[in-house]
Amino acid sequence: METASPDKNYGPVEVFLGLGANIGDSVSNILTAFERIKTGVLSNAELSSLYITEPQDVEKQPDFINAACRGVFSGTAFELHSGISKIEAGLGRNRSNEQRRGPRLIDIDILYFGGMIINSGNEADGEGNWLRIPHERLKNRRFALVPLIELSPRLTDPQSGVLYSTINEELSGQGIYTFDTVRYIKSHGAES
Repeated sequence: METASPDKNYGPVEVFLGLGANIGDSVSNILTAFERIKTGVLSNAELSSLYITEPQDVEKQPDFINAACRGVFSGTAFELHSGISKIEAGLGRNRSNEQRRGPRLIDIDILYFGGMIINSGNEADGEGNWLRIPHERLKNRRFALVPLIELSPRLTDPQSGVLYSTINEELSGQGIYTFDTVRYIKSHGAES
């Protein structure tokens, strides 16, 4: 498959971002990040429901709040990455002080960029100098897939052509709950 350039402006493209937080007021962090995305990065932005999710990679940390947003972006993939990185920093995220895949105030990932495949640079090149789109672990993470599918049930993975909903159905567990499910469990005294 041919990859797209992260430095080329392809005109307005549909973009999906994943948002996550598990330090401080995670709901407020997600909603504030979305407002900043909506006013400064994406046009016609829309936010999914918020989900409570169990940590996946580093398990000894608080549960996450996750969501996805979609919108239209005009610019390069690197410009989009720069814009969301500024929002993260503005909300207090300092990547140099974080445990890899550990707790964070806010995390915003590019999940999908106009159906393009972007594979540029290496992680060792440093933050802002490499990109993998679709996000390299998207197909293994229900906490990203479920809100993405909520916004676009027929969206397909540009690498395989398979519906993300089909990919999600093949995954099991991973502890993802809507706020309504958590309220129900707590009100009925059941354990999650």
